[in-house]
Amino acid sequence: MAAVSVLSGGAIADGGVTAWGTLEAGGQGGDALLGFLAGFGLITAVTVVPMVVLGWLAGGPAGRSLGRGLRDGLGGNPAVALVVGALAVATAILVGTRVGLALDSMMTDRFATVGTALATVVALLVSFVVVAPLGRAVAWVLSRVVGASSRSGTSVALVVAAGAVAMFATCRRYLPNEYAWAPTLALLGLAVAALPVFHRWAAPFLGGLRGALALVVLVAISGTAVAKLEALPGPARDALINRAPFAGNLLGMAWSMTDKDGDDFSPILLGGDCDDSNADIHPGARDIVGNGIDESCSGRDAPAYAPPRPEPRDRPADVPTRQNIVLLLIDALRPDHLSFAGYERPTTPRLDRFRESATWFQNAYTTAPSTRFALTSAFTGYDARRVPYTTSGANSFRLGSGAETVAERLTRAGYDTVGYTISYVIQHSRGLGQGFRQWETPWPVNDWRVSYPVAAELTTDAVIEYLSERPVDADDPFLLFAHYRCTHDPYILHAEWDYGDEPMDRYDSALRHCDDQVGRVLDDLEARDDYGRTSVIVFSDHGELFGEHGLTNHGNSLFETDVRIAMIARIPGVQERTVAVPVSLADLATTVLDLAGLEGPDDAEGRSLLARVGRDVPEAFDDRPLFMFTDIRRGTVRHQAGAVLRWPYKYITDLRLGSKWLFNVEADPTESEDLLTDQPAQVAQLRELFDAYEAFVAVE
Repeated sequence: MAAVSVLSGGAIADGGVTAWGTLEAGGQGGDALLGFLAGFGLITAVTVVPMVVLGWLAGGPAGRSLGRGLRDGLGGNPAVALVVGALAVATAILVGTRVGLALDSMMTDRFATVGTALATVVALLVSFVVVAPLGRAVAWVLSRVVGASSRSGTSVALVVAAGAVAMFATCRRYLPNEYAWAPTLALLGLAVAALPVFHRWAAPFLGGLRGALALVVLVAISGTAVAKLEALPGPARDALINRAPFAGNLLGMAWSMTDKDGDDFSPILLGGDCDDSNADIHPGARDIVGNGIDESCSGRDAPAYAPPRPEPRDRPADVPTRQNIVLLLIDALRPDHLSFAGYERPTTPRLDRFRESATWFQNAYTTAPSTRFALTSAFTGYDARRVPYTTSGANSFRLGSGAETVAERLTRAGYDTVGYTISYVIQHSRGLGQGFRQWETPWPVNDWRVSYPVAAELTTDAVIEYLSERPVDADDPFLLFAHYRCTHDPYILHAEWDYGDEPMDRYDSALRHCDDQVGRVLDDLEARDDYGRTSVIVFSDHGELFGEHGLTNHGNSLFETDVRIAMIARIPGVQERTVAVPVSLADLATTVLDLAGLEGPDDAEGRSLLARVGRDVPEAFDDRPLFMFTDIRRGTVRHQAGAVLRWPYKYITDLRLGSKWLFNVEADPTESEDLLTDQPAQVAQLRELFDAYEAFVAVE
């Protein structure tokens, strides 16, 4: 009965989160109802129904003996059992989740799934022992405060209220990225707390004909929901996979267990694989044009892609060549949080001043909302899928030696190349430093948790030290890259700029701190005699989500708050201006080469921004499509999506689930109105372009 009560709480929570997420994603009331039934039914089918059967089996002598032993071990006090049960379940789930994420980076999905299950069970057993003293203490306090039986409704209400507050506070303070678990865990605690009442009501009910009928109805709802997952509307599918705390991870486990051909895609339960007998056929696979086979499971054979013709080099005459080049990356910086862009808080006073003599690219986009892929484009000029790289574990990455970076090109051209990056890039995004004479973090790589609050200062100190040792009349110019992670989670609250304790408040506080540290570098550069031949580009690699579209963090969507980036360039010989034409992060590499007097590759996605800053932008550039993708793991779920932006329309498709969206991002920057059904001609054109490009860049 305990297991059924707990898991029913989880099923209701997942159904509720899925329904709410469906509405946030633009679904209607009927879609939300289907989403609730899918989330509730999936958890019920996988957990509650088997638990009912196990509960029936446990009703024998052995099960009763085990129950008496557990109750006696807790002192026979129902209040103690209530508190211990709620805490143990919550602890086991959190421990299991963290262990699962760790295992996922070290072994295959199948072994990681088994390890996660074992870790959760062990954590549950250990938690019963560890938190028992706390449970006894709470029971003692209740007996004094309530002055009644520990079975009273008042006791239950107090425990539930205190537990819910503690759970939300704990998640927000120590597990900010797991906040979505809080409602589920609170409901699980409620389920455990309500066990005495539930048991008295359910025991006689389930023992008769009504219980049998209820079980039949439960199985029918669950079976129908699971069997009809493929028929769910797009918003409900998206919410089920990306937002429900349990359902997405359960489906991820099911996908890994039913992937017969080993291509990481399952043919069932929204897994997306249209041919599980062939590892070369799955969502995101290379679709060979004209062979009549739909390798990418897009529903048709891909059309041929015609890359845009290379543009003639057209740089302003006053821009010197062989400049010093400084690249300042502020990780996860949303451009709409820049105070000069109209943000309500004074988050960037120093960047505001920098912008007064710089060009602001108002509509800049990343190629992928994750650092490893974004920096690959920034350093090569190509879509990351077009350069050699390998991945391992959850999200570890290695850039192949066959990829040529701007640092390699500039080193051969006589530049001194130095880069200061962050621990995560050093450990998990290897190869991005190819070509840099010096590529390091200004703190011990394995000590990042201790160094994180002062990482920005350490980075700035390292940059200023390098510049102080650099003669202004040196024969060789330099390329200097500095990576600031202030605005990446966990967001550090700085007392000097305390805007509150919500995630966005702490993000803004961290941004204000980052602006201060970047400002020290800008001040030092301005004071140098060689500033007149030094270009400085401040940019971000992706955005950040704070509940928009029901999502947080970054990487598992292609919505505007995830893919819009900051791009501000101060280039000698170029006057301050604002460029509204969309540009790509891939343009950074080609621009760096142009500043150094070198030609970029003709077949790259990137185009030099120098052609956009001294004159009116050509009409052909206005119509240039920008492509974006994401391929990232969150728990057991692999998120894969692609998008094409041809201003002002952005077409997004989830490669696994098949969900699609169309937005006019100029008229609707919050992407609140999906135009997919209202603009069929626009959808057809962009889908044709998207499918052709996906076939062009897809690699195995």
